[in-house]
Amino acid sequence: MEWLWDVVAEPVLADLGIDGPPSAGQQPPRVWWCPTGLLTMLPLHGAGYHASGDGRTVLDRVVSSYTPTLRALREAMKPSADDMVGDASLLFVGVPEAPD
Repeated sequence: MEWLWDVVAEPVLADLGIDGPPSAGQQPPRVWWCPTGLLTMLPLHGAGYHASGDGRTVLDRVVSSYTPTLRALREAMKPSADDMVGDASLLFVGVPEAPD
């Protein structure tokens, strides 16, 4: 879980500007994970340094959800005619030539 934090989860959360647990009384943001390849077999939501107790875990910082494809997420998040969507955004992180 620590390796997964160092290599995948923390860099993504840092790019999103999530550098620590939410303040007391604040709701944590939701992150939709869309893993591909071998990452689909790893529990991204469980990444972190759980024994340290210093907030360096995905569980401490965000509410995790998974989507099988970006298209599925886009379709699921389409507002109906009756709904209004606030400041929704989507971040795609692609690594075309990842080592190992």
